Amino acid sequence: METLVTDDNSPSTKLLSRLWGGLASSCETPVVATIGGIPFDGGVGGRAGASEGPRHLRHLSPRLKTLSSRQEDFSALSLRDRGDLVVPRLHLDKAIHAIREHYVALWRTTGVHITIGGDHSITFPIIDAAQRSGGRWGVFWFDAHPDLLDRYLESSISHGSPLRRVVTDGKIAPGDVLLVGARAYDQEESCFLASSEIAEVPSWAFHADFTLACSMAMRLAQSIVERVDHLYITIDVDVLDPAYAPGTGTPVGGGLTTGQIIHLLRTLPTQKARGYDIVEYAPPLDTAEITGQAILAILSEILANIDSAQAVSSGARP
Repeated sequence: METLVTDDNSPSTKLLSRLWGGLASSCETPVVATIGGIPFDGGVGGRAGASEGPRHLRHLSPRLKTLSSRQEDFSALSLRDRGDLVVPRLHLDKAIHAIREHYVALWRTTGVHITIGGDHSITFPIIDAAQRSGGRWGVFWFDAHPDLLDRYLESSISHGSPLRRVVTDGKIAPGDVLLVGARAYDQEESCFLASSEIAEVPSWAFHADFTLACSMAMRLAQSIVERVDHLYITIDVDVLDPAYAPGTGTPVGGGLTTGQIIHLLRTLPTQKARGYDIVEYAPPLDTAEITGQAILAILSEILANIDSAQAVSSGARP
């Protein structure tokens, strides 16, 4: 079931005109991008609250800037709000199945699809559905944690295991994955990374030499993009240092700044991106909406990238 959640539970043209900086359309024009929420945090092992992410981000979304940090104007971008996909919180397997089935259908449609979580367990069924749609997919994974546990909370599916599921059950080649910003590893995850072909630029590398780390990320990302047909980009907000994103369930010190993430999104090759998600935003844990504002800034960069890629593909921009 997919519904646009509003205060009175009845979406209106007036509401749509305010959402996402006024970009949200009523589908009267061809849609370039869509955005939707999955208010689900049944895969968390610590502090909950990510289920409130989509609702609260919509509340903040009228503040979204339609000029990127580079002053690129994407105010004409056609964006459709898909509403929220409501799934059973207490039945993880059923929730994962419902998400997968929904996205199998969604990936058959045109446009770039953005999802607001929700905890990171939702990313596995989204990517699993994506690879079923055809073509070879690459993944850029921004996260404080590698999410490579085989089992967590006595389950093979949780917010601690989505990348493990993606490269084992989801049929994405490990060499087509770039992990960025990790700094909190379990022994099992460290061993798996060492034996896999997953490309990684950890958080410490950006602190040691930001320019060099960006160059390394660019080289690894370009290698992936050259051999895949489509790209999926997932951003766990805990990739940010807690000073910039306190509103998340498992914060880890030593992270990236909001500006550094924006710089990476600006410079990495994203022209083949068909989907994005932003996950693990827990509004009840936020302070002065610091995390929410960081997400809006990141989302502005994502939408500017989508608009730029669309302009290039249509011939409107060289």
